[in-house]
Amino acid sequence: MTPDGNYGMVAGKLSPTVSIIDIEKLATADDPADTIVGQPKVGLGPLHTTYDGRGHAYTSLFIDSQVVKWDIEQAVDAEKGSEEPILGKIDVHYNPGHIQAVQAMSTEPTGDWLVALNKLSKDRFLPVGPIYPDNDQLIYIGNDKDDETGGMELVADHPVYPEPHDAIFAHKDKIEPATTWDPEDYDEEFVGEEDSRIERVDDSTVEVYASVKRSEYGLREITVQEGDEVDLTVTNIEGTQDIVHGLAIPEHDVNLALAPQDTRSVTFTADEPGVYWVYCTYFCSALHLEMRSRLIVEPAD
Repeated sequence: MTPDGNYGMVAGKLSPTVSIIDIEKLATADDPADTIVGQPKVGLGPLHTTYDGRGHAYTSLFIDSQVVKWDIEQAVDAEKGSEEPILGKIDVHYNPGHIQAVQAMSTEPTGDWLVALNKLSKDRFLPVGPIYPDNDQLIYIGNDKDDETGGMELVADHPVYPEPHDAIFAHKDKIEPATTWDPEDYDEEFVGEEDSRIERVDDSTVEVYASVKRSEYGLREITVQEGDEVDLTVTNIEGTQDIVHGLAIPEHDVNLALAPQDTRSVTFTADEPGVYWVYCTYFCSALHLEMRSRLIVEPAD
């Protein structure tokens, strides 16, 4: 769909053309073919089309291993099958599938950059095993030069893990991530330092609540009985962004990752007596290796 909502683009690899569908005609046309108002001949194996906001479309050519730039309104005015709307082509390596321009999937494309996600690169990078690396390429599309590429310029080229499939570009000003989790979003109790505790619910169930911070757990020891079902709730009470803590008890298949202000719960059965280390799995400070607690499982007899 073009950013202005006027046209839908369809390409299917087997025809060297892109079909331009007039969206308004979809509701009234007796014959679906009457909705096709343009059909430029762009090259072999056209797949995906993206936009720069200046009236230009960019289509990946899977067989030709190229990105083609073409003028949308010129394609509507031209005869079907015409190559006149083509403004330029640039080679990519190889067999591109998806391509995306910055914010082209919105009504506000910025028109400066495009990434080509290429499915093959067999002779370009060091082979490291049976699976070869594939390839992403960053192309500058901010110029509209009258040359063989239509102003497109390759500026970055790197291997990626197979298979590169799709991407979304957005300007960084539109991304406003949270720096910590919001405790109000949780049903679980937020466990502060003063809330760390062990509560026996019945003869076979224990609830454990513990806070986590650099570089200690709210409980230095957790003592339960053999056979107890242990409901463990843990809160990372850090207020600083990106201070992630872990809580692992390998013998009981417990491995939690807790972002700042995050609360996680896990239930396990303490089925074997013994002393089990509880430790942090994320490097969090110089005292990371000292961040430990102990699960003590006392024999039932």
